[in-house]
Amino acid sequence: MVKKLFIKKVKGEPPVEVDSLDISALNGITGDIHSGNNDRAVCLITEKTASEIEAYTDKYNCMRKFSPNLIVSGEHFFSAGETLNIGTTVLEITSVGRECHGLCDIPSCPLIDGIVFACVKQGGKIFIGDTVNYG
Repeated sequence: MVKKLFIKKVKGEPPVEVDSLDISALNGITGDIHSGNNDRAVCLITEKTASEIEAYTDKYNCMRKFSPNLIVSGEHFFSAGETLNIGTTVLEITSVGRECHGLCDIPSCPLIDGIVFACVKQGGKIFIGDTVNYG
């Protein structure tokens, strides 16, 4: 289930929490600085990863800079190529995790394997409370 939704409108500013996202197959999330037709148009994490990131936010700048577009409930292990049906949208996972900046001493960094990037296969609308169907 979708728990929280965010749009990052301006680089360097905190994301704005919203009730819904308009997503286009051509442009990604309407109003987001990462919009565009690319493999990282949408970023999502689970509530577990969000909690892990929050625990490190005061100590590590990289955690403060990170902002997902969706936080989903539960604990799911995503894999590249997996399809997600959320609301009226279809997203395809393009990558899981990201590279560490190298100056970090976190033993198990949630940014390395807890964040997920997706491209938009079918545009539509996502609302808080929508079910996430994994396929």
